[in-house]
Amino acid sequence: MRPTNGFTPGDYPRPPDPIRRYMNIHLWLFRDSNWSPDFPTAAQTIRYLYGLQQKRNFSHVIAFDPTAVQIILSAIGPVSVEGHSEPVTAENVISYMREEYNQNWGSPESPKAFIGPLAAAILSKLEVVHTTEAIMALLRRVSQALDEHHLLIYDETPDVAEVLSRRGWDGAVRPGAQDFLMVVDTNMGYNKVNAHVQQEIAYDVDLGNPAVPEAHLTVRSTNHADGPPECIPWDIAVHSSDYESSANDCHWSYVRALLPAGSQFITATTHPTPAEWDITGRADDGTVTIHSDEANTLTLGTFLVVPRGEQRETSFTYQLPPDVLVPGEQGWTYRLKMQRQPGPEPPTVQVHLRLPDQATLQSTSHPVASQEGQMLSFSFQLVQDQTLEVRFQ
Repeated sequence: MRPTNGFTPGDYPRPPDPIRRYMNIHLWLFRDSNWSPDFPTAAQTIRYLYGLQQKRNFSHVIAFDPTAVQIILSAIGPVSVEGHSEPVTAENVISYMREEYNQNWGSPESPKAFIGPLAAAILSKLEVVHTTEAIMALLRRVSQALDEHHLLIYDETPDVAEVLSRRGWDGAVRPGAQDFLMVVDTNMGYNKVNAHVQQEIAYDVDLGNPAVPEAHLTVRSTNHADGPPECIPWDIAVHSSDYESSANDCHWSYVRALLPAGSQFITATTHPTPAEWDITGRADDGTVTIHSDEANTLTLGTFLVVPRGEQRETSFTYQLPPDVLVPGEQGWTYRLKMQRQPGPEPPTVQVHLRLPDQATLQSTSHPVASQEGQMLSFSFQLVQDQTLEVRFQ
C-alpha cells in the first residue's frame, strides 16, 4: 500500500476502484482528486478533499496545464521570477519548470513549489497590461487556452457558470442527443511519461442497418520513452531524482471511453498485465469495467501498460442507440460529438462512416478525406471539441 503520510483512514473516503486497485491507494486525498473527466464533478471533489485536509473552503476552481502557461506568456511576453536569473518566456518555460522540479526534488518543499513564484510573476505582468492591443491579444490567447481545454474554470456564480457552460469552458462532459465519444487516458504510474506518449483514435461506425448502428473504437497508445522494456512498479523501483528519468518510463494507464447512454457493449481487445508489472504484485487480465456514472454516458474502462518504445492498441465494439440517426424532411442526419481530454497533446482522429446501402450523401460538416462506395473517411487532430455532421438520403 502506498504510504498515507499520517492521514487517518476514517477521515477520508475510499477512492474510485481503479485508483485503489492499480495505484494501491486506499485513502482518497486531495492529490488524487481530479479523477472524474467531468470537471464540475472533479471540482466538487477537489473542494471537498481540500477542505478535509486544509480545513478551508473555496468556491472557484481553476485548472491549467503547462501549455496554458505557454499560451499566456506568448501574449504578455517574458516575466521575471524571483530567485531565477533569466527571464521566463513562452519558449523556455517548460525547461524552467523541469529544472525547478529537479532542484526541489527531495527538499522539504514540493517539487512543484515553483508554481507559486511563477504565478506571482505572471500576475504582476498582467497588472501592467493596459493598452487595448495588448489586452485584446491576451484575451485571444486565453480564449484559445479555454477552447483547447488547457485551461478550465469552475465557478458557482450563476451568470458566470452559464457563460462557461455555453462556451464549453467549464470542462463538463456533455454528450447531448447524438453519437458521442470522449477517450480519457489517466496516468496510474507515479511518473511523468505522458510527454512521451502519443495517442491515435480510430472510430468506425456502421450505419448499414440504421435500426442497429454499430461502432468499433480503437485507441492506439505509443510510448516513445527510451530505456529497457521491463516495467518496474513505483514502490519497487529505485527512484531517480530528476524529471527526465521519471519521464523515460513505462506508461501505466487507465483507459476510458465515454459513450452515449443506451450503448451496449459487445466485445473488446485489451492487454493483460503480468504480476511483475503490477504495483500490487497481482496479474491483471485486461477486464473491461462498465459503468454509467459520468454525465449520462456509458463508460468502458480498462488497465493498460505500454512499455518504453512500444505500442498498444485497445479496442471496444458496441452497439449504438438508434437515436444517433435523426430523420428529417430531407433525409437522415448522423452527428458525432468528440470531446477532447484536457491536458495531453491532441490525438490524431480517423473516423470511418459506412452509410446504408443505396443512401446518397448530401453534405458533411468536415471535408471527406476519402470515399469508397458507402464508406466515408474523415481525418483531423482533436485540438478542440469537434462535432461531425453527415446528411444523407
